[in-house]
Amino acid sequence: MTITTNFIKTQKQKFLKILMTIEKVIKALGLKIKSSRRGRPKKFKLSHIIACFVYKVKNKINSFRELEYKINEDEEFKKAIGIEKSPDHTYFSKWAKVIEEEYIEGIARILVREIDPQTKVCAIDSTPLRSSRGDKEAEVGVCVSLGFYNGYKLHVLATVESEVIPIVWWLTCANIHDSKVVELLYEAKIFGLM
Repeated sequence: MTITTNFIKTQKQKFLKILMTIEKVIKALGLKIKSSRRGRPKKFKLSHIIACFVYKVKNKINSFRELEYKINEDEEFKKAIGIEKSPDHTYFSKWAKVIEEEYIEGIARILVREIDPQTKVCAIDSTPLRSSRGDKEAEVGVCVSLGFYNGYKLHVLATVESEVIPIVWWLTCANIHDSKVVELLYEAKIFGLM
């Protein structure tokens, strides 16, 4: 993926920095889409897929179908990452699962180091995540907005100065308080934030 700055306006410089960082992350982790000898050759690189996911988050797009549509409409973005047509929504779905299961932790660590948040001010907070009725591992927790609920909590350590950058996250049962998640503090120490 060759990113050209001619197609990206000045207000999109942060997005350009993220795209360049994605290339570095993929090279550092040695990630690539495995191709077998059977079938059609792959049209998209892993960097294309991850860049599309970043585009999805940046533009607050809710579904993969909408993402496919928006990318096909955005000529500037397609030229910037070097694709002619957006991947299909089923392709996005397949790769979202693979990235979540195999690559997300390594990608997140390298991205935080590359972006290098120049801050010593961090915040720890959590958000409730409801579970389905049949989930046997979920616990009952309390939240101001939901009251009592059955589910989990996503605890996040993030920078809070100029931009909010999540540095570390931890998923626990809903009955675990923020102060009990010491793993976040250990990770903060690793990143030199404490």
